[in-house]
This record gives sequence, C-alpha cells and structure tokens, in this order.
Amino acid sequence: MLTRLALVADSSVFVGMIRQLCRGSVTCAAAVRVARSLSLQSSWIGTRLASHPPSRDFPGARQTASTSRILGLADGVFLAASSAWRGSAVKQVVFDSVAVRLETWQRIRLAGWVIVVAATVHALGSGASLHLSNAPAGWALALAGGALLMAGCRLAARAWGSWRGRPSGSAPFPT
Repeated sequence: MLTRLALVADSSVFVGMIRQLCRGSVTCAAAVRVARSLSLQSSWIGTRLASHPPSRDFPGARQTASTSRILGLADGVFLAASSAWRGSAVKQVVFDSVAVRLETWQRIRLAGWVIVVAATVHALGSGASLHLSNAPAGWALALAGGALLMAGCRLAARAWGSWRGRPSGSAPFPT
C-alpha cells in the first residue's frame, strides 16, 4: 500500500496512471480537446496583447462609451441634475446659508439625517403599496445608509479630507 502511495506521489507515475484510465474514453478526449483549444486561444490572445503596447487611453472603450445611447442618457441625467442643483432655490436657501458654515463631519451627519427622514417619509407615504413591490428593502437600505453616515460622520470626514487632499474643515461640496 505504501509503495502505491509513493508511486502516486511521483508525478510522472501519476500522469501515466491517468493516461491508462482515460485511454479510449470519449469524455477524456473531449476534455483534452477543450483544454487544448482554450490553451491555443489564450496564447493567441496573449500574443495579440503583447504585439500592442499598453495604453492608458483605452481608445476602444472611449469610442464605445461615446457612441452608447444608454451611457449618453445617463450622462444627460447627471448633467441635468448638476445644472438643476446650481440654480436650485433649496441650494440657495438651505445649503448656501446653513450648510456652508458647518464643519465637514456636521454636513455628513446632516446628509445622513436627510436620508433617514426622506426614507421614513417615503415609507409612511406609500405604506399601501408594501405588498406590491420590494420597496421595504430599499427603505431599509436607505435607513441603514443614513444611520451609518450619522454614526460614522467624523470618520467619513477624515476620509473625505485625506482623499481630496484638503483639511477636514474645508467645503467638500461644489458651490
């Protein structure tokens, strides 16, 4: 028994045993063919990639993104929201007069509080549709996210300051 285990431990003997077991097997022959074709394809891909120097511009991805209607629509939505925010009366009344004077951690805590209140009001306002949708899961996620922002506001402010490369008391939001 020990001699068989010693023979199995030797890789060439192990490969020989596998070959004897798989000789004539259609399943093994198909597996070998698939493995060889994958190996040939991966080596072909590797030589194609090696023939082109790496680029940080990703021209193919840029062209696909610029011609994509879905990405164009998403870009338009974000641009519209950004331009609407700049001219918003809520921004001028609430943000410019109140939130700018707050420290970064206080703004983050305020954002968490706004998320919690908005999710709660939305949940109470549409309570009749609970059985028709997966809205309770969304409300729970929003409540958890808002609560995390409120609980970890100081940590998030430090992370924001180090990520943006500025002190934690400076304004993180565009005005």
